[in-house]
Amino acid sequence: MSTVDRRQFLGAGAASLLVVGGGLGCTVEEQGRPGAASEGSPFDRPLGFQSYGVRREIERDFVGTLERVRELGYASVEMCSPRGNYYRTAGYGNLTDLPPA
Repeated sequence: MSTVDRRQFLGAGAASLLVVGGGLGCTVEEQGRPGAASEGSPFDRPLGFQSYGVRREIERDFVGTLERVRELGYASVEMCSPRGNYYRTAGYGNLTDLPPA
């Protein structure tokens, strides 16, 4: 019998919630897009994410990573820097040129 550490357990639980709950309030055509919600859905706000989950990708390609995440349907981002390695302001200007999700 293999053991599962807390991190693996929580990750699997979060992934299953996304799979099960990801389509709530969506039409068949919209299912699979994280930010999609149909009229009358309790999820009337666009879905966002925290940058911690893609921190390594952001270090390599800041704008490209945010573009890829936007293509997945996320419309907002909460920037975080738990180690104090704050993002430089250089490069934020061209983010305003990105079309909305």
